[in-house]
Amino acid sequence: MKFYVCKDCGYEHTSIVVYQRHMKAVHNKVPINTCKICSEKFKGNDEFDKHLQFTHGTNHWDLNLAMKQVLRDMKKLD
Repeated sequence: MKFYVCKDCGYEHTSIVVYQRHMKAVHNKVPINTCKICSEKFKGNDEFDKHLQFTHGTNHWDLNLAMKQVLRDMKKLD
């Protein structure tokens, strides 16, 4: 299980959404999104979504589904 840990206060949670809410509410920081395709970083979800759509022709939901399918296919090869 992956934990997201706050570097400022040590708060941790397994949900990225809850962790992001903590960062914004407690520390007034907006977490950075990193594109899994090209590693470009974005401060907001809107910028990130536009990047995925216009640069890579996809959205984060399609990308997550594609990655899950790749993992399933890899498991079948084992």
